[in-house]
Order: sequence, then C-alpha cells, then structure tokens
Amino acid sequence: MWSKILLLGLAFLSLNAHTGVPKVLIMVAGQDANKKTGEMLKIIGEKFGATITMIELEKLKLPLYTPGLEKKLGHFDKKRVKKFQKLVKEASGFIICAPEYNGGIPPVTLNAITWASKITHAFSGKGVLVCSKSGGKGERIVKVMREQFKFIGMNVSSTDIVPDRWGQIDEITSYTAMNRFVKRIIK
Repeated sequence: MWSKILLLGLAFLSLNAHTGVPKVLIMVAGQDANKKTGEMLKIIGEKFGATITMIELEKLKLPLYTPGLEKKLGHFDKKRVKKFQKLVKEASGFIICAPEYNGGIPPVTLNAITWASKITHAFSGKGVLVCSKSGGKGERIVKVMREQFKFIGMNVSSTDIVPDRWGQIDEITSYTAMNRFVKRIIK
C-alpha cells in the first residue's frame, strides 16, 4: 500500500521538475476535524512537490463583507484583507476544508470567498479540491461548494474528500485525490 503511494509521489516529482511548482492555498474553517484534514492534505501535497500555505479563516478575522465596505475599511482591516487577497491571487489552486453549517457553507468561508472575489480573476480557471468533515458525510456542503466554485469559474476536482461510512477520512483516497489535483493545476 505505501509502495503505491511512494510511486505516485515519485511520478509526480519527476513531472513537477519539468513544469514548475504549484502554489496551493488551503482554506480551513473550523478548529476541529477540518483543520486536521487540512494539515494532513498539506503534508501530502508537499510530498508531491507543491508549495502549500494553510490558513485558518477564523484567525484571519476578516470583516464581514458588505457592499461599499471596501472604501470604508480601517487600516488594520484593510491590511488583513489585502494580505489575504494577495495569497489568493498568487495561488494556482485551492483546497477548501469546511464543516457543513446548516446544510451549506459556513459564513466565515463564504465571507472569505466574497472578499477574495473582489480581485479580478481571483478564482477564474484555477483548480479547487473540496473537503468536509462534519457530523454527517458532508454531502450537502460538498454539493453547495461545488456549485458555488463552478459558478465563479473554478475547475472543481472530480474527487471530494469526505468521510467514509465509518466517519473517517481515508488516507489513500486523500493521497490519490491530492496527486490528481496537484497534477491538474500545473500549467
């Protein structure tokens, strides 16, 4: 089993040597299982040669987006928003790890996506891998996120990372999904 993972990693590294290093931004909502999943995916992605930055959305403390607020931001809020937007702009792909919140996307995740979307082409044409670990299997949030990300022009990965029937995130599935995702965002 581990030999297959090692071979996948070596195959990717040889591909990566010829095409450049992808920059992946992992956005995590929640301080629980989704954070642990994000940390696991960061390690896996780095093994495949990607440069990965993980941010915890709650810790960013982005102000709640409302129309017209951009012009009224105070110095510290503006600094936080610009720093986040820069990370988004520089990323070649995204991994979004979020729990299901009332059958949909958590407000902190939606707020971050809204602030980032204020940059022209922030997400357009970039890849995204969706993952969720909630009380259930995360089917509703995955469906909602996939539709949202397609709407804003993202290339949504065909594989989602969600719990198996025992409530666990499968490591082999995660390796395979990350391998496909990282290969796909290399241009």
